[in-house]
Amino acid sequence: MAVSIEDMQVIQAQSSSVIAHFCDQLKVVEHINASVNWDPLRSDMSPGEAIKALLINLLVRREPLYRIETFYANMDIPQLFGKPWQAKDFHDDRLGAALEKLAKGDLPRAYHAIAWEALQREGIVLDQAHVDTTSLSVQGAYEQASGDDSALRIDYGYSKDNRRDLKQIMFGLGSVQSLPLFADVMAGNTSDKTRNGSFAVQMAELLPQEQLKEMIVIADSALITEENLNLYADRPFISRPFPCLFGTAPHFGQYEGEESVSTKNQ
Repeated sequence: MAVSIEDMQVIQAQSSSVIAHFCDQLKVVEHINASVNWDPLRSDMSPGEAIKALLINLLVRREPLYRIETFYANMDIPQLFGKPWQAKDFHDDRLGAALEKLAKGDLPRAYHAIAWEALQREGIVLDQAHVDTTSLSVQGAYEQASGDDSALRIDYGYSKDNRRDLKQIMFGLGSVQSLPLFADVMAGNTSDKTRNGSFAVQMAELLPQEQLKEMIVIADSALITEENLNLYADRPFISRPFPCLFGTAPHFGQYEGEESVSTKNQ
């Protein structure tokens, strides 16, 4: 049977099918839905599905939120999502609501769960984790809303790019064989020493105990504080502390020079 031009639909798929496939393989939708508060009975599209739609757009053709609907006008939506949705279903109110739920949910846990899927699928051995932080400077006042204690604080802090004049946010990352496994966004005035401690607590909450005690954590000298050493008391780590820092950990003794130190049950 002949098909006329009028009956044909052009789909600009680009890499959208590949990205959707990997989202499904890593269970992005399921892990996000498990990390946020939402009512399945009142939602035609789950927060995880909305975030998946944003991820596809972000990696194919980054668009403003209000143009996501136009982006999906030329996509094979049923093939990407397995649902009979239309482009109009990806409106900015729905996508914005999903982002708000994600911001209020347990974002670090959701990220870890997705990264853990990749680690398990690729058979990567969880034998060591590299931990570090970096800062992102921003322009503008970014005044904190009154009474909004849960919001991310964009504030002055130690700038890794030497912009002490600008406010900033901090990123914390823990990677295993170059795969980011733990990630968090923090207030701009967060100390590296504080982050190393919270990272130890985060790992204890997310990893099985047998793997936790065998995994070596590698971090810079900000790890060496009395509080952090207590948190890592029965866990191996490697750091490069400065001699002056050992005043906070007298049970390690004094060291000459900037030497690498590793410990386990010492």
